[in-house]
Amino acid sequence: MAIASAKKNIEANFADNIGQCEFIADDCLSQSTQGITDLILCNPPFHQQHATTDHIAWQMFNESKKVLKKGGELRIIGNRQLGYHIKLQRIFGNCKTIASNKKFVVLSSFKK
Repeated sequence: MAIASAKKNIEANFADNIGQCEFIADDCLSQSTQGITDLILCNPPFHQQHATTDHIAWQMFNESKKVLKKGGELRIIGNRQLGYHIKLQRIFGNCKTIASNKKFVVLSSFKK
């Protein structure tokens, strides 16, 4: 369902760029080749069944850094209270707030 939703959103909002997009179902990015990706957009889960945890987000952020090209960007959206900016700063050495409101934050980190 997530892949279908992502394709539908790209088709509706960026139809001219659909040929540049690749949609992959994976366990985080464990099957992806390192150092080949320009941009990763991510809404990491913060719960696993009934437990609230950032374990999966940590894994996704670390694997994103491996998969991104030098200069590649990881852009995420998350609940503000999860403190993802601290994790991204620790992993990438940088983190910029793109947008925020009382509940959510959109963050960007670049691979150096």
